[in-house]
Amino acid sequence: HVSPMFSFLRRSLPPSLILPPGPSALTITRNFKRCCNFSSGVGGVDGHRAIETGWDNGRVVELTPQSMALYAIGIGAGKEKEEERYVYERHPEFIPFPTLPCIWSFYGTVLERVVYDSQMPRIEVISPYQTPIPGFPPIEPFRFLDVGRYIRVYRPLSQMGGFFRITSRHISITDKKIGCIVETEHIVTEAGKPVDDEGPEEKGVRDLLKLPSPPNKEGILARIITSCFIKGLTGFQSAGTPSEELSSKLPAHSRDPDYVVIQETFEEQPLIYRLGSGDMNPLHVDFEVAKAGGLEEPIMHGLCTMGFTARHVLRHVSDPTKFRAMRVRFSSPVLPGARLETSIWDEGEMNDAATG
Repeated sequence: HVSPMFSFLRRSLPPSLILPPGPSALTITRNFKRCCNFSSGVGGVDGHRAIETGWDNGRVVELTPQSMALYAIGIGAGKEKEEERYVYERHPEFIPFPTLPCIWSFYGTVLERVVYDSQMPRIEVISPYQTPIPGFPPIEPFRFLDVGRYIRVYRPLSQMGGFFRITSRHISITDKKIGCIVETEHIVTEAGKPVDDEGPEEKGVRDLLKLPSPPNKEGILARIITSCFIKGLTGFQSAGTPSEELSSKLPAHSRDPDYVVIQETFEEQPLIYRLGSGDMNPLHVDFEVAKAGGLEEPIMHGLCTMGFTARHVLRHVSDPTKFRAMRVRFSSPVLPGARLETSIWDEGEMNDAATG
């Protein structure tokens, strides 16, 4: 089944934009798979180099009240009366939804350009390209699977928006024999705020060597950890230590959930979410790219379903100003239009040490 919006796009776009002339995208991808064998270790993967590079120089992004509201609409907010505060910037209690910083968590990862560069041609999306991960060979973006996310909020974003700096580093790269898992840590601070607390001598050495500065813990708004799996990239020595936040197991519940929330998504949900989040990955709207990645059709953004879940929880057990941390594992794709069901166990108030 094809949604009306997808049908409109296919009718409106010229054939040259729907499928590149010459060999089809799928043919090019299959030919590349036959001639390239990541499992042999060919490509010079150097996980230690990626870890030792440390913090990058960061990127500055702008956020407006309108973009905050559009993000909230993209994760399904607005239908319930109590959610007007997320989608209407003139609401007296308007506030950015607390999971919003996750939209910046692809910076420094394999998918950085695919997600944020809306001008990237389709043929490049399904072809190997040089990633921002030091020590890694060119990789086709469709090998990347988003498998987990952790966010810790220290201070809420300003309801007025502003400019924010995202600083990233790779903390672990683990060979899983059929591919590898890469964990990347991101720190969100206000742009223009000091990002280091080093002394004059340390700062002088860092400036001389042109090394990026570590973020200052006092100025952190949020900390995010991204976990991704890269299919077929294996045959090298693991480096770094996997984060405790994403690797620790949660205890199983011995009772029925206190609340169960069920909500239908729209078939056009990815089209809305990509505008509010800036996640322009064509895997979520382009049938040819989805098929190149082994899917039958485009799927919803994992971070979109994460936002749905966070909304369901906050609606029943808390308010957005008390949101502290959230961890998710993306176990299987969700199709646009699917019904999402969230089971919630209310464990009462928890202090920062417990939720962090």
